[in-house]
Amino acid sequence: MKRYWILIFVLILLGCQPIKRGTLLDNLKCVIPCWENITPGATTKSVLSDLLLSSPIVVHSTIKSWVPVRTYDEVVGAEIVIGTSIKSYLFVYLINDRVALISIEGVRDITIADAIEKVGDPQYVVVASYMDDIYVSLINLDKGFTFRYGTGGQTRMAKKGD
Repeated sequence: MKRYWILIFVLILLGCQPIKRGTLLDNLKCVIPCWENITPGATTKSVLSDLLLSSPIVVHSTIKSWVPVRTYDEVVGAEIVIGTSIKSYLFVYLINDRVALISIEGVRDITIADAIEKVGDPQYVVVASYMDDIYVSLINLDKGFTFRYGTGGQTRMAKKGD
């Protein structure tokens, strides 16, 4: 009878292991700084469009492009979804019709340590605030990759009566 209790205890312990959910950095099609076969310095604008439209994690209806204010010739952005609930944003910055920088923003499923492990130490860490948010960007221009984390409005101070 004692063996059964030990077996039950071991099974309970095994069942209590943390569940590792998929992240934007799991099952990569290529090695960072390449992401979803998009490579800074190599991928052209026309190939980028094809890659985004063929990616199962890019929400195709959200793909948009615009001309930024500075530095880059064009920006292409889209929502990215892993599973049914983890949503981030992809921004791809172009110079001379080539991808110059990939930025994953609104990161919720990748820790800063995981980002550094995959991409390497950032050259720049930028902290900025906008309205009720604080943003932290890890930027590696040599690799053409950026992660941007935000607080999602969680910095709002409670007012009396809230």
